[in-house]
Amino acid sequence: MKIDFFKEFDNKFKKTKEANNLETVLQNLSKQVHDRYNKFGIDSYVISSSSSDSKFREMSFVLSTTSGTSYTYHLMRIKLPIDGEFPFRVTAFLNPPTEEFTFENTDYSDFIDWVVNDVIGNVRMRIVTEHLRQMNNTISSWEEEGEID
Repeated sequence: MKIDFFKEFDNKFKKTKEANNLETVLQNLSKQVHDRYNKFGIDSYVISSSSSDSKFREMSFVLSTTSGTSYTYHLMRIKLPIDGEFPFRVTAFLNPPTEEFTFENTDYSDFIDWVVNDVIGNVRMRIVTEHLRQMNNTISSWEEEGEID
């Protein structure tokens, strides 16, 4: 069997595992929001940018509508150091409206825990439900499918 030594090196030393890449974590979250809520007219995407004179890379996790009343909602903005992965600062526009967190861990477990415990509930209840109301859509069929707890 042929061993790909470069791939082995990357896996061991460059931390190419999925959970060690913040953008991948956000992209996976975006894909899951899309898969779950696209039928209700909700989509999501991740924007990434940095300027040549900045010491930070900025990412935004955005919810948007695909039908009905058109709007976009920047659910969170992240400032990530250009020269490393940590610490990164998150500004989240949840409910309550604005919270700021600094994640200093050497992996993304704290961030993922925060997404699971705080962000997902806001996506489901605050943003999606409001959008369905704006679309004059009844929520009863959605509740029957188990989308709202």
